[in-house]
Amino acid sequence: MATAEAAPAPAAAGPRPAPARTQPRTAPRPSGLLAQKAVNEYVYVARDLRRIAVFAVSVAAVLLLVWVLVDLLGVIRV
Repeated sequence: MATAEAAPAPAAAGPRPAPARTQPRTAPRPSGLLAQKAVNEYVYVARDLRRIAVFAVSVAAVLLLVWVLVDLLGVIRV
């Protein structure tokens, strides 16, 4: 049986030069536009979590009231 020799690998392209920067890098400011957007998003998240908590407590209170009326007081016969 004849052995097949591997074909030579194509020459790898050298590293590409980095594109030239037109403006120097500056450190990000913590009070920039992105930081302000993040603060606004956290306000929405906090408000939504409060609304979810109020809704969950309301549902639990209604279920407790129904349980008291049905099971303990026997107001509604099942």
